[in-house]
Amino acid sequence: MRSALVCEAGGVRLAEAVLTSRLAGAGAAPDPHGPPRLSRFAVLRLSRFAALRRHGEHLVLESPVAGYRVTLLRPRDVVLLSLLARPRTLTELQELAPDQGTGPLVAFLAGLGLLVPAAANGLTPEDLEPPAALREFHDVWAHALSRTGLTDTRLGGTNRFDGRHPRPPALRADAPGEPIALAEVDLDRLRRDDPTLTDVMERRRSVRTFGRRPIPADRLSELLHRVARITGVGHDGLLRPVPSAGGMHELEYYLAVRTCDGLAPGLYRYRPADHTLVPFPADVTSLVRILDHAHRAMGGTGVPHVVLTLAARFGRQSWKYEGISYALTLKNAGVVMEAVCLAATAMGLAACPLGGGDSAAFATATGLDPLEESSVAEIALGSLPGREET
Repeated sequence: MRSALVCEAGGVRLAEAVLTSRLAGAGAAPDPHGPPRLSRFAVLRLSRFAALRRHGEHLVLESPVAGYRVTLLRPRDVVLLSLLARPRTLTELQELAPDQGTGPLVAFLAGLGLLVPAAANGLTPEDLEPPAALREFHDVWAHALSRTGLTDTRLGGTNRFDGRHPRPPALRADAPGEPIALAEVDLDRLRRDDPTLTDVMERRRSVRTFGRRPIPADRLSELLHRVARITGVGHDGLLRPVPSAGGMHELEYYLAVRTCDGLAPGLYRYRPADHTLVPFPADVTSLVRILDHAHRAMGGTGVPHVVLTLAARFGRQSWKYEGISYALTLKNAGVVMEAVCLAATAMGLAACPLGGGDSAAFATATGLDPLEESSVAEIALGSLPGREET
């Protein structure tokens, strides 16, 4: 990474910029001491990928697309940035923010790519032209901040909270409620009678309609046993049938049950240590919202018998991993979703991974703080349409 670039005017330091991406460093650095290289009538506005935030004791303007982080050294220049939320010419800006630093700072930010050209209607190339036009602010940031070379922050298993905060436990503390024992599963029978992995992968499909007969509770028991049970303890975490980054297994399994033969409607958390379900006293409205969102996420084609929600205990990952903890959680959730779909296919059940869920309804139903634990993925489950379960 190059040393910081400095923007000055009249001997006063206005801003400092550092590279955050190795890709940005491939081009020529702007000359912070040269005269403004902008037409006074060029129309500029803030990049829609730029963000202003606190960094230490200063405000910084940063964009993963530009690949620079600019530290603002004068509080007054925040006013200048607010003016650039709309398209402005340099002449307009110097009239609205009359200061000897306005021209040099605007030129500096434009040279770094944090200000971009705008048309008369206010649209920029980022709004109109692929690939930037196809990307959203939060997606671009989340990707860049979790990938080496696109960020200058530390990434990986740094254990940065060691000695400052206790490591979150491998198993979640029990919630109030009497556990409900699930049916035992004959693993030897599954090993003997299951179809091959190749057969299951070839037959797997997302099923968005469900049979009239409710899914039996013993089938839910088998599905959870196949995917989510604890099989042992590893060097730094738990062992389960599915892999998890660092063995952290931060994902908790919740069942929003609409109809199930042998299990009353309601919300339950799976307790993997003893293969039981713990009921939550969820209100009907929150439960209906979880189920209704799943119905709409599948295009309104069917109402699932059960929605399996994966919720992350975020601290479990972020205690160990820096910069990549949420990216790892989403990868872990994807692994579980595939495992559930393959297990459901082998069992003759209907399963459909969903593109989104109602985290507010989940928080209301469980009473959990979303900053600590929140839903991150959902899978609709049920019996297959036109098939009698035996």
